[in-house]
Amino acid sequence: MANSYNNYLGKAVLDHVFGNTVYTAPTTLYFALLTAPATVTDTAATMSEATYTGYVRTAVTNNDTNFSDATSPADLPTKKNAVTIEFSQVVSGSDTITDVAIVDSASGAGNILVAGALTESKPLSALDKLVFEPNNVTITQL
Repeated sequence: MANSYNNYLGKAVLDHVFGNTVYTAPTTLYFALLTAPATVTDTAATMSEATYTGYVRTAVTNNDTNFSDATSPADLPTKKNAVTIEFSQVVSGSDTITDVAIVDSASGAGNILVAGALTESKPLSALDKLVFEPNNVTITQL
């Protein structure tokens, strides 16, 4: 997943690092499936989210068990999922998933933290289920 910080998180990190406001990370992160790229100004309420019957954002506790320590390779620091992230099965309807967002709310309003494109789009229809195995979601510090 190629990714970019949303303006919300970028501002929060800058304010935190440069002494304005302390940023407190959410205790739960929610993975959302998108049918179009999120812009840096989108919110969790305005992004183009999947609509198939049975879809819900997938909750993952934000801790060092579920997300590996960040690494510092030669190019950019990265962080990966250390556990399987599994979305609900399509009951009916269909969507083509192009992107994934990590947000701070279970549904509706909230903030996009990061979002990015899948390596390739994934069409989903009845009985399909999207699963990210450990180390398949890479978040890169840009």
